[in-house]
Formats: sequence, C-alpha cells, structure tokens
Amino acid sequence: ITVERAMYFSAAGRFWAGGHATAAVAAPATEWFAAEGRTGPLFDMFLLLANPSDQPNPATIRFLLPGGGVVSQAPTLPPRSRTTVWVNQVPGLAETDVSASVTAKRPVIVERAMYWSGGPGRWQEAHASAALTTTGTRWLLAEGEQGGSLGYDTFVLLANPGDRDATVRVTRLRADGRPPAARDIDVPAHSRATLNGRAFGLDPGEQFGILVDSTNGVPIVVERAMYWNGGGQFWGGGS
Repeated sequence: ITVERAMYFSAAGRFWAGGHATAAVAAPATEWFAAEGRTGPLFDMFLLLANPSDQPNPATIRFLLPGGGVVSQAPTLPPRSRTTVWVNQVPGLAETDVSASVTAKRPVIVERAMYWSGGPGRWQEAHASAALTTTGTRWLLAEGEQGGSLGYDTFVLLANPGDRDATVRVTRLRADGRPPAARDIDVPAHSRATLNGRAFGLDPGEQFGILVDSTNGVPIVVERAMYWNGGGQFWGGGS
C-alpha cells in the first residue's frame, strides 16, 4: 500500500485557513536530517519524533546554526510514543535559521513542520516534510520560481552535519534552453546555510530547477522552500 497524511487548520475566522501534507516513510531509521528550519516572530518550527519501539529510546538532537554553532538535546523517547520539540522554545534557538540532525539508539521516524505567521491561533499557512535518512554530494530539485505576480521567494537550504567544511556549487537550471546560472557557497562543518533565489539575477517570475554539488566531496543535506503571496496576504502560501 501507499500512505500519506494531510492536515488542515482554521485560524483568524477562516475555515481551513492553512494546511500541509507529506508522504509517509517506508521504515524507521537511526539517523535523520532536516535542512530546513526557521524560528522567530514569523515562523514556529516543530520537530516531531515517533518511537515505534517497545523500549525507551535514547536520542540526540543536534540543531545546526549558521556559521557552525550547535545546540544539543538528549531526550529519551518513551516506548511507542510521539515526542514534540517546539524549536522556538529551545534555549538559544528563539530566532534563527536552523537545521536538525537526529540520531537514536533504536530506529525512529522524524518530521519537521513549520507554521506562519503570528503564533498558534493566528497561523495563516504551514508546510511539513519527513526528514532525510542520508547525506549526499549531489542533490537535484525540479521546482523553483522567483518573483512574478505572486511574489514567489525560493530558498535553497543546506545542512552540513559533518566535521569538514563543504564547498558547494548551486546551479539554477533555466527554462527554454538558456544557460544555467551558478553560485558557489561555503557550508562550514556542523552548520546550516541559506541561499535565496534572488542571488541569481533571474527574470521576474522565472521558473527553474536546482542542481547542488558538494565540489570537495563533503556530504550535505539539501531542501527547498517556496513562499508566495496569496489570499491578500504576504506569503499567504508556501511549501
């Protein structure tokens, strides 16, 4: 069979004002990585951990910050349980870009959910994704858009959970046979980096794909986030 989950919520007098969906994962694992994350007045970020084991499960969460700072937690996940970490409330993470690396003694499932803006009861939209179970030196994303009538903003999120600095080339694959546009970025060890689509000087409303190469062979994790104006609201939608 195949499985997905969809969630919707009402806020500010609007029925189903926002929502998110994600595919299920085929199996638990002892390592998970989430490149995307942001806390602060605009975003509320949650890290969700499910322990399907019949045993208590010691875990380590490493929150990776821009420039290489790390904030760690070491929860023990109860048997057959779900644990929620409201990342905004973790000391040192009140307002920052952040990635997460999770390891556990026994296999677990990890997801990340983000809601915006204005706090519980006022959120207008959300997105969520299962974390990844592997790092890599080449990543590809088909979707991307910048500017245009809906004011799209596309962000490439890069996490380096390892002990060596990564040198990364991010290439925008342009439509209509036009030459690619590339940008190099350093991602220090144990850090999170963000690249905005505006850095490429693309045409307003241009759609593109994304190719990410770690040119010095250091494994990294990559995600993409997109936001656009909708329903009369700034960033009224996102994924």
